[in-house]
Amino acid sequence: MNITILEKKESPLLKRREVSGEVSFEKATPSNKDLSESLAKQLNTSADLIIVKNIYTRFGQQKAKFLAMAYDNKDAQQFAEKLTSSQKKKLAESKKTEGAQ
Repeated sequence: MNITILEKKESPLLKRREVSGEVSFEKATPSNKDLSESLAKQLNTSADLIIVKNIYTRFGQQKAKFLAMAYDNKDAQQFAEKLTSSQKKKLAESKKTEGAQ
């Protein structure tokens, strides 16, 4: 997987960097987790602080465009990002298991 960053914009009020670029790959389109780990290496930050918003692919091509947000810290990420329904479900399940123990 080869990542090329085309644009980086600083957003000091939200304490994040908006990163867009292209990723080229050989087999299947990389998952959000794989892309965030590769971006973390390039941006010298933790993979937990990177949120991949979109991966745009075209049929038959081994390239994709992406949009990601790299936050400065966990508090800024929690302030700006909403929890998805699957994240809420996982959080509720983890609280149940902690309560049972």
